[in-house]
Amino acid sequence: MALRRSPGAHAAGFLVGAPPTHNVSDWIPTMLIPSSGTEVTQMMMDDVEDAGYIKIDLLGLRSLATVRRCLELIGKDGLDWIPLDDKETFKFLRKGNSETGIFQLEGYTAAKGCREVKVKTVDDLILVNALYRPATRDSGYVDLFHHNRDNRGSISYPHPIFKNHLQETFGVPCFQEQVLGILRDLGMPVAELNAFLKAVKGKHAKGGYSDESTAIFVNNKRRFEALCKDKEMTDEQTEEAWELVEGFAAYGFNRAHATAYSLLGYQMAYLKTHHSVQFHAALLETSVGTTKEDQYVKETRRVGVPVLGACINRSAVLWAIDPSGRAIRKGLSSIKGVGPKAADAIVASAPYESVDEIIDRCPAKSVTGGKSWKTDGTLSGVLESLRKAGALKAVGVMP
Repeated sequence: MALRRSPGAHAAGFLVGAPPTHNVSDWIPTMLIPSSGTEVTQMMMDDVEDAGYIKIDLLGLRSLATVRRCLELIGKDGLDWIPLDDKETFKFLRKGNSETGIFQLEGYTAAKGCREVKVKTVDDLILVNALYRPATRDSGYVDLFHHNRDNRGSISYPHPIFKNHLQETFGVPCFQEQVLGILRDLGMPVAELNAFLKAVKGKHAKGGYSDESTAIFVNNKRRFEALCKDKEMTDEQTEEAWELVEGFAAYGFNRAHATAYSLLGYQMAYLKTHHSVQFHAALLETSVGTTKEDQYVKETRRVGVPVLGACINRSAVLWAIDPSGRAIRKGLSSIKGVGPKAADAIVASAPYESVDEIIDRCPAKSVTGGKSWKTDGTLSGVLESLRKAGALKAVGVMP
């Protein structure tokens, strides 16, 4: 019996409730996680679905907030105006810079994929999103893809059905839809397709197989072999076909996911390429307080957008475009020791000509450090944090 160290909550899974007269807890055992105030089921996500309930994954993406803010800064509404064949955008992606702030295309693996695939179209990006994932790389499918692409005239398929579905990706199953199509054309009823893939995928699940799941796996393999035999495939062809299907189950991605991810990634890359100041201002504004903030500051400088320090009279609460329109200035809330309330209060009463004006206009509860200044001319609290960051230069106080 598996022992659980502590309860956990699915990152984005929401269970659809019963009619308004009933709570989810009327039908499924639930519990409260005190630290977050989250009510969760006491059943695993797969068990909930097997029991007939509907689980929906709702993901919150910071990238969408970044895009929305960038569009506001540009003065545009929606993304329909962005062309999907911009050469400069694909040139940027082919360079494979890692910490770029581009949804699903930043980081070493995806950046390497853009370089190696030599992306020139959105379809290429869709392929990168599906293929360049850890399990794919570990299983050798990335290497097989490039080998087959370079030797496309010598690719062999276990049966014409496989060629029909895998020719576009050079004999490598990259999308769930390809494998589902193969199984369907081999003769597997549509109603059995998802159950079959789930059983095969179970072999690669953490924790290994139970006796029951092993039996399910073996039965499904026999079912697959029988379908291949009906198509007059040899034992060797059947084994080759099985290896393709089983290997895909270790990393399978569906085209719908890859397409949605790639479109958003491309649109962000376009904004970064053609509206760099606005894009990086939005990127930094929506990344305040995250582990990515410092990395994005470096990236902003790398692409040639000046990054200005915080200033008591010029900074906004968050990162913002400087009035010159050619640089980005650090927001007061990005200074360590200056919280959002203090930053709000300071910005609301700016500009200032002296420290005394800051103390007189801002509430001492949120902008601390005024008492020591009035007493002995030293700074502490929020005011000292502002001094250390160089934000008080405008009122004659050096860091």
